[in-house]
This record gives sequence, C-alpha cells and structure tokens, in this order.
Amino acid sequence: MSHTLFHHLCVALRTLVLKLILIALWLLVFLVGFFFWHEFQSPFNFALGLPLMLLGATMGIASFWEIFVSLFSWRWSREHCPFCSQPEEIKDILSTQDGFK
Repeated sequence: MSHTLFHHLCVALRTLVLKLILIALWLLVFLVGFFFWHEFQSPFNFALGLPLMLLGATMGIASFWEIFVSLFSWRWSREHCPFCSQPEEIKDILSTQDGFK
C-alpha cells in the first residue's frame, strides 16, 4: 500500500495529539522537580529535584522534536503509519508469491 498525503496528515495529527499530552506530563514532572529543588533546602531534595527537572526537560524537548519530524519528514511518517504497516507474517506471504521472488 502506498503512503498517501492523507496517511501523512493522519500520522502527523495523531503524533501531534499524543505528544502534546506527553509534553503536558513532562512539564508536570519538571515542575514537581523544580518544587522539590526550590522549596526544600536539604541535599536529598536537591538530589531528587534536579534529576526530575532534567528528565522533564529532555523528554519534553524530545516530544517537540517528534512533532517536528512527524510534520516535515515523509520517511518518518511512512515508517510510523498505522495504515501502511503490515504484520511480518503477511509481508512474508506476499514476498513469496509469484512475481515477488
């Protein structure tokens, strides 16, 4: 099955919605880490807050990157398309039929 413009738009929209939800989650993780780091002055809270802040920030940036790639990369969109993907068993059967050898 060929990857059409409709497929590309569906993958981009699906990725946009899912990644925006994840960005909100990672922002919450970042804010919890910032709360621990800023409000409490013990070393334990610093050791807990800083990794949470770094995790939230880096995963949020990665989610933004996936949104960008899903919008502008035809290849990435084709690889993540739920319409074009087929189970491996079907691909094996199709590749062994006459004309596909």
